[in-house]
Amino acid sequence: MNPNSPLPPGLAIGAVVSDVDGVLTDGSVGISASGHKFRTFHVHDGMGVKLLAAAGIRVAWLSSSQDDGVIRARAASLGVNAVDVADGDKGARLRRLCEAIGVPTTAVLYIGDDVNDLPAIHLAACSVCPADARPEVRAAVTHVLKSPGGRGAFREAADIVLDHLGAHIPIPPSIELA
Repeated sequence: MNPNSPLPPGLAIGAVVSDVDGVLTDGSVGISASGHKFRTFHVHDGMGVKLLAAAGIRVAWLSSSQDDGVIRARAASLGVNAVDVADGDKGARLRRLCEAIGVPTTAVLYIGDDVNDLPAIHLAACSVCPADARPEVRAAVTHVLKSPGGRGAFREAADIVLDHLGAHIPIPPSIELA
């Protein structure tokens, strides 16, 4: 474990659970002329998912967005272990998601950006948020990231986790991030 980590000393992280809109995206939702929704995701964040997986850290996404298929498609393309896209209290949903992936909440780092993430932030062992998160969230998390949502915040969090655990992951020569 890295003694300079911004995370609590001795914390063993088994999973990183992240909100989607405002963390993995910049919070914008585009709508085409035909009415199809779309979001953009940063490839650095995709690499963060892959590096965590290579280190044996489970990754899950917890979103309150309307399920338009985009979130699940991106998660599937990266090999995310579990996705919960629904309404409802994110604390209770985090608890169920952790049961599904076999990791206790005491071994979860949660990434959120808005007030609906607060129940999950308070339940997880530790938490981080993008630089542009709501003030209430910035005040509640373990660490505020330097990157804004949708611009590498997830990758920054992944790097912090890997550094905290002292994990040295060899960079694969080719990883599909699309």
